[in-house]
Amino acid sequence: MVGFSFRKHFLCMSALVVMALGAFDARAERTVVSGVAKSYAGKELALKCFSDQIVYTERLLANSVVDESGNFTFVVDVDSPVQAFVPMDVCRGFIYLEPGETYKISLPEYEERTLPQKLDPYFQPKDFLLSIEGLKKGDFNFQMMEFDDAFDYFSMKHLVYGAKKDSVLASIENMQNIFPDLTKPYQREFMDYRFLLLENLSDMSKDSVLLHFNKIGTNVYNSAFWDAFNNILNEFIAQTGGSEEFYIFKKIVEEENAKILFAMLQNRYGVTDVNLMELMAIKIIADLANNPIFNKENVFNLLHNMYGLLSSEENRKLLIAVETLVSSNFIGTYASDFEAFDHEGKARKLSDLKGKYVYINVCNSKVDKTLKDLNVLMRFHDAYKDNLVIVNLFLYDEVEDLAHYPAHFKAKMKFWQMPNPDAFRKIYGAVNVPSYFLIDPEGKFLMNGAEPNDELRILLQRILLKQ
Repeated sequence: MVGFSFRKHFLCMSALVVMALGAFDARAERTVVSGVAKSYAGKELALKCFSDQIVYTERLLANSVVDESGNFTFVVDVDSPVQAFVPMDVCRGFIYLEPGETYKISLPEYEERTLPQKLDPYFQPKDFLLSIEGLKKGDFNFQMMEFDDAFDYFSMKHLVYGAKKDSVLASIENMQNIFPDLTKPYQREFMDYRFLLLENLSDMSKDSVLLHFNKIGTNVYNSAFWDAFNNILNEFIAQTGGSEEFYIFKKIVEEENAKILFAMLQNRYGVTDVNLMELMAIKIIADLANNPIFNKENVFNLLHNMYGLLSSEENRKLLIAVETLVSSNFIGTYASDFEAFDHEGKARKLSDLKGKYVYINVCNSKVDKTLKDLNVLMRFHDAYKDNLVIVNLFLYDEVEDLAHYPAHFKAKMKFWQMPNPDAFRKIYGAVNVPSYFLIDPEGKFLMNGAEPNDELRILLQRILLKQ
């Protein structure tokens, strides 16, 4: 069952790692991050950065197993400043790494997400700046912290008291005067991208902001670039609703015409920086995937048609990742294969079921609706067992959590426990728990979101029994 969607997902994840490696060349110097976190003893910590912030692909920089005394050490080679983070389930601690530097950090007490947090489709880990031992004024991380504190002050002021163009430009000038010591190339670019955010708050036209963005250029390795990029371009086409531009964009999407899209970004909005234009095109079309005004198939095909027009291998790899995300549970595309464990602890794969219709019930043993769904699905099994395999895929459960379910349930239906639930939800677009997917004998998505009820029973009768 390893098909179109799974292959693309594997390729894009591998490709984005290669893309990120391009930022770290032979000039790299060894950087060390260490600390003591006794509550993490025995756990594995990771130091990561984002390869991009459209699909938010994470790149592993280093990992470390925390010893019995709580000691951990990350060693990574970098050739320019990079914003890295340590994920800690309920939070993420960020730090700027400079080539050749040594940092000693402290982590908060270990805290695991609660089940409601795990099931919450809107849950986001809390971001904070890691505490660095001996941090002093003039250090890179101290300078960045001071600047962002000032930026937060000025941006909040304009949100509360208004953001007229002259007032925003005055704030930008004040910040430039306050921080003359931010002279490193990364810092200068960081400031320029932050100032773009302030301009975007103002009553300046979107055209002016984009022209300024185009002038600054693109640096995908600067974290502030992505903040500006996503803020300025969020739901870009939807924001043009009712205007002439909106109907031009709508026609472009309906005709799946990537060439005209690029021409419009260049000629209408003055975007001549090729890298920025390509990233813009990818993002603004991907944002339409869940917009009911636009046909998802048109959106997917338009993204696909961009591939040959992109100038860099990095952007082509990113496009594949975006296509994979957009088509994660798209009807007619292949469902990604996955491995889970059955109620006896044996490894099972979705691809083992190829040749039959497969109904996947994504559930959790603590969710009240799960037992109700299981009872209905048992009746479906009895009616359609010759043509249908029912997989109850338990997220955030252990194999032992499935022990209390009746033996006849497990004898007739599959009871699988998913060891990597967060990754599965991302790949399958399973935002909610429960979620439901019907996959055809070829391994393609046939139906999504159809919960077990009489309406689904009638549909299954038509599909499976040809009635």
